Order: sequence, then structure tokens, then C-alpha cells
Amino acid sequence: MYQDILVRKKLKLNLFELLFIIYSFFQMFLFTWLWNKNFYQYIFMVYIIYFIIVVVDSKKKHNSKVRIIGVIFVLVNITVIYLNISENGISAHLLKNVFNVFSNIFIIIFFGFIIKNKREALERLIIKNLSVVLNLYFFINVPIIIKQIGNTGFMMRFTDGNPLYFDQITGLIGVNGTHRMTFYWVALTLINIYIYQKYKKKFILWMTISEIIFMVIISSYCDNTAFYYFFPIIILQFFIKEFLKINIRGFVKFISIIVVVTICGVYIYNNNEQVNEFYNSRIKEKYEQYSGKSGEQEDEERVILFKYALDYGNGYKLGSGIGSATYGDIMLPPHFGMNEISIITYQGGLIYLLSIILLYSYYSIRLLYFSNKIKLIRFFAYLIMVINYTVMSIYTQVFSTFEMIFMLAIILSIFNFKYTEKIEDKHENLDKYDSLLNIE
Repeated sequence: MYQDILVRKKLKLNLFELLFIIYSFFQMFLFTWLWNKNFYQYIFMVYIIYFIIVVVDSKKKHNSKVRIIGVIFVLVNITVIYLNISENGISAHLLKNVFNVFSNIFIIIFFGFIIKNKREALERLIIKNLSVVLNLYFFINVPIIIKQIGNTGFMMRFTDGNPLYFDQITGLIGVNGTHRMTFYWVALTLINIYIYQKYKKKFILWMTISEIIFMVIISSYCDNTAFYYFFPIIILQFFIKEFLKINIRGFVKFISIIVVVTICGVYIYNNNEQVNEFYNSRIKEKYEQYSGKSGEQEDEERVILFKYALDYGNGYKLGSGIGSATYGDIMLPPHFGMNEISIITYQGGLIYLLSIILLYSYYSIRLLYFSNKIKLIRFFAYLIMVINYTVMSIYTQVFSTFEMIFMLAIILSIFNFKYTEKIEDKHENLDKYDSLLNIE
């Protein structure tokens, strides 16, 4: 077994794998701003053929078996699509919609395969290289975003399709990129926290704190309410391990951190007029609308669009046809399709939405490589993942946006590094890691 461990530790990411990751970063951080184009669809078929060959070969070498539950989830989705076509016929955008939703899951599977076979190589890449790139990009993007806040339109491109100026305050991330920026910020923060926990470098800690403060303030200027929901949820989930093992000393430390964070938050709230106004008019108001505590009769916009999909899109049954609705369709309400839960429900009903959530959740858990033998714990982990994707589908276009799924794959990989205890970790040569990072 130890020989197998040594062989796996020597494995490196091959050229195809590196090129795909490099392309994904350029797509996320530059291509959308430069051309407002996603080139993923052009390289997907080449990579999927290569990937299938590699996976089949790997399964033969290791005598791996196909997991029946994964096959069941795939068959359920195929069956739902078949029933939808039988009921509604073939819509004009059927193939495009199916491709957008199901090709992105390849990203999750791709990272899951690397995690299983080359986990250490991916961890070294993220810690040594990607962490540097992500942090440098953040500080390069800061002055651009600050300039854009002044209503100057500085370095903004392709904004004609969306007149809402604050949706474009994203720097080089590109048009309508606030949600993509949120997932990037979450990934960046988790990488920094993971590196700090592993190497205890205070510089990383203080840099991360300064970045988070900027994220909190800037999100109020670009109407990025998604950040205030997703950021704390995912960060708290990342610390579940600490919560489960907390002792008296850890509890005191945790309370101290909460107090400091609360004081900083209250200070920013009281002294930054923009944050104060944004919190009261957007965050608090939306929470009251979602929770039913608001005295107002009008629902939040995303809730209105979801109800429209249920009532006018045959959402309780099989929908109006996959591909029958597109974002910006003049026959549909304004902003229809701004979240997945409305447009997917309209096209394929709640059953189609549920089948996609379950499928993405399954392969995300596989990426986590959750090895706990207690089935109840694995079930709860899967349930949390289902809830996460449901919430994200309520607020974003998570299933059809390549960049979001790519950032989610990075986030899940960091969770894997922290929560998956592997035998080879006991033989980890920390001196090599330290030398790579210039850590003494």
C-alpha cells in the first residue's frame, strides 16, 4: 500500500489537465471582459473524448467499478428529459439548454477525477501557484473597481445589454459579473484560510482580513446581495470541523473572533453610509420578504419569477419544454432567467429542477471524496449539498454559468484538502511544501 502511495505522490498534472485549468482561469478573469465570449463549448468535445479515454483506462488499471447510484442519477435526468420531449416536443433551444446545464457538470467530474488520482499535485498547484495568481488579481482589480464606483464607466465593456450600472462594477471580471465575482471571492478566502491554518503565517491572515473588509464594502456599491448570503454560509461550513472539535480554549477563541468580527461589522455599518443604506434597503428587506416577516404584500423579484414559472410555465408538472425559454425573452417578465429556479422550472417543471440539483450534488460529494463510513454522516453531507445548490439556484445562474461551476470546483477542492484525511498525509514531506512557499 505504501508503494501505491509513493506512486500517487509522484503523479503530476499532465499537459491536458494543466491547459484546461489555465484556460478556465483566463475565461473567468479575462476573456469575458475582453470579448464577452465563452470558449468552453468549443473545447468541451475535445476534452470530453480525452477525459473518457483517461477514465476508462484508469478504471481498467485499478479495476474500479462504476457506482450504481451515479448511473441512477444520470438515468433519472435522461428519463426526465425524454418525458419532457414527449410532452412538449423539441424546442428551438433544446440542445443549447441541455448542453449548458449538463456540460458544466464535467467540471465537477474533472476535478473529482484529479482529486481521486492526483490530489497532492492539485493541492500543490493551488497552494503554490493559483493562490498567488488569485491574490494578485484581487489587488490589481481593486483600483479598477474603485474607479468604476465613481460612475466613470472605467474599463467597462459590453454593457449595452444591461443598463443597470452597479451590475457592471466588477473590474476585469466583465459584464454582469457580480455573482461570478462572489464565487471568486469565496474561493480566494478559503484558499487563504487553508494556507494560514496549515502554515500559520500571520501575513496571510492580515491580508485575508483586509480583502474581506474590501469585499463587504464594495458589495454594497455593486448591489451584490448574493455575497452577503453565500459568503458567510460557505465560510461557516468550512469551519464545521473546528465546531465539532471545539474545547474550552477553542470556544473562547471562537467567541473572541465573533466579537471582533461583530465590532468591525457594526463599525462599518455605522460609519459607511453606503453600506448602511444598502443593508437596510436590500439585505434586510430581502430577508424579510423571503422569511415572510415583511408587512409588504409584494414578493421579492426572484420569488415572483419562480411563481410565474409555476403558474404559467406548467411548473408543477413537466414545464413548457426544455429550451422554450431564454433569458431576455420579450414574451416573458423582465429579468426572467436571472436565477435558475425560475427558468428551469418554466422549461421542465419542478421535477427537472430537482433532478439537476440531485445530480450536481452527487458529483460534488464525489469530488469531496467523502470517505466517512458512517452512512448517516454521508447522508447529511449530501443533504447539505442539496440545500446549497437549491439556495444558489434561487439566487444565481449557477448550473448554466461555466465560471461559477469552475469556482465551485476550486471551493470543493479546498474542502477536500481540509476534510479528507488520507493515509499518504502521514508521510507528507512538509519541508518540500515549505520550500515551495519559502516558509521556514
